[in-house]
Amino acid sequence: MRKAILAGATGLVGSDVLQFLLESEVYESVTVLSRRKLLITHPKIHEVILNFDALEDYKDQIQGDDVFCTLGITLKKAGSQEAAHKVEYDYPLQLAKIASQNGATQFLLVSTMGANAKSNNYYFKTKGELENALLQLNYPCLHILRPSLLVGNRNEIRIWEDLARVFMTAFQTFIPKKYRAIQSRTVARFMVSQAEKSEKGSVIYESNQIRWIEIRRFDMKEMREKVIYRDI
Repeated sequence: MRKAILAGATGLVGSDVLQFLLESEVYESVTVLSRRKLLITHPKIHEVILNFDALEDYKDQIQGDDVFCTLGITLKKAGSQEAAHKVEYDYPLQLAKIASQNGATQFLLVSTMGANAKSNNYYFKTKGELENALLQLNYPCLHILRPSLLVGNRNEIRIWEDLARVFMTAFQTFIPKKYRAIQSRTVARFMVSQAEKSEKGSVIYESNQIRWIEIRRFDMKEMREKVIYRDI
């Protein structure tokens, strides 16, 4: 059995990833790196409450085989591009380096559709730069997920994202599958299922690929009973 490390467990995708990791028979423990305590307890969970600005101070506690990174923040919540850059780039990259030094062999990242280091958009550019930096670390297994607009139950209000979700839901039929909104649980389930396979190499998955591989994994009866069915 393997040990997982999860950063971003209190976020939209991260909370779902945590649930799937706890249900997985592949993982015996989940080390959760967080600024604040979780609202749930479980025998598999090992919480490390930390200051991400001082990750090196917690190096001895960042131990595991597979690292799941779902860290993210809005520019508005961060307060500045400098603060946002820490969460979107510095923290994930430093985490990847520390975990690798401690023997981790697999790193999984939730990036975003449109990530491109050459983009003029700050958010897409930062995500693209992070992807490139991670590729340079030569992890035996590196999986980068690029979901489109995420749908799920957030613990905060994001007006423009909420409006976009309403629009995309209303016109879902006319939007190419690659760009359709996607359920956070679909992304989380795919992330954990790929990690369980532990396939060697570096792979980037676009949003439509995440859906397609998920659809193939379940039979139609199961899909009718799950949220994933709405993403087809």
